[in-house]
Amino acid sequence: MILGKWSDRFNVFWFGGMGDEYIAWKGSHQVYVFPTDEYPSPPSYIIQHTKRIETLVDFDDALTYGTRMEASYSAVGTGAFGD
Repeated sequence: MILGKWSDRFNVFWFGGMGDEYIAWKGSHQVYVFPTDEYPSPPSYIIQHTKRIETLVDFDDALTYGTRMEASYSAVGTGAFGD
């Protein structure tokens, strides 16, 4: 069974489940994992895949076999230029 859906409008793969949303842009190697109970926080972790995510099968493989990498954030300034 293939997990996820493709969005032509946003050019992303998406899956929601287990309290998280999983999002990967076509052609990337990463799936960003957003916890739904911490919205609008940044991703809590990233799934790094060994190859580009170009299809739903690739997306499913990334979710199943990718390496989960914990994210941590600290404030470095405000705005786009860190002023």
